[in-house]
Amino acid sequence: MRKAKVLTAVTLALILTASITVIASWDYTRDFSDSLGDGKCALGFTDILAVGYGFNVTHVGFNITVTGNIPLPSEATYFYGVLIDSDNDSSTGLEHWTGIGADYLLEAYIDGTTVSSPVVKLYKYVGGGSTWDWEEAGSAEVSASVYAKTVLNDTLEVVVGKNYLTPLAGEISFTVYISNDTARCDYVSVKPGSGGPVPIPEPALLVAAPVIVVVSAILLLFTRDRL
Repeated sequence: MRKAKVLTAVTLALILTASITVIASWDYTRDFSDSLGDGKCALGFTDILAVGYGFNVTHVGFNITVTGNIPLPSEATYFYGVLIDSDNDSSTGLEHWTGIGADYLLEAYIDGTTVSSPVVKLYKYVGGGSTWDWEEAGSAEVSASVYAKTVLNDTLEVVVGKNYLTPLAGEISFTVYISNDTARCDYVSVKPGSGGPVPIPEPALLVAAPVIVVVSAILLLFTRDRL
């Protein structure tokens, strides 16, 4: 697995005819475990112990819990990615070998310059189905953080605004992976029949008056909690 190839940057503005409801907690969460010691790379922070998923009316979040402590900074570059099948249709997007059709890639990475939190970006698939071609959604509302799940196990959390995942089906499938520049270290795939997929509600738009509210897509004004 390699870092997504950026073709162009996209600038977006969110225009809503509505009042926006902000929720300070996740409405729904689910956890999926992974086998201990099945990672292909030698370092513990590249071996996935569990993945978590949650959403509220405005955001979708993914947790990647590893068997060690994630170093900040890291001596080498490591990628923590989530391939998202937003329409839950394996025939659209990247036809991934795990059986999903990845429409988006939410990818964080750590390297020698990562001091406090990973760098994270959202990419939209623009290839023909079999090629690794992605376009960065440059104004997408995303965040990443690392916290201690236990003394020995760290969790990396990545969050994206739901408005940037279109089309968005009633359910999604996804594949979480950890990789470096040369190898795929570990992965977990969640799709129909494997304890998933996970439901997604529509973003909350409570129409109060015919007033147009223009919201910059880069402002992080939504309150989020950890999964």
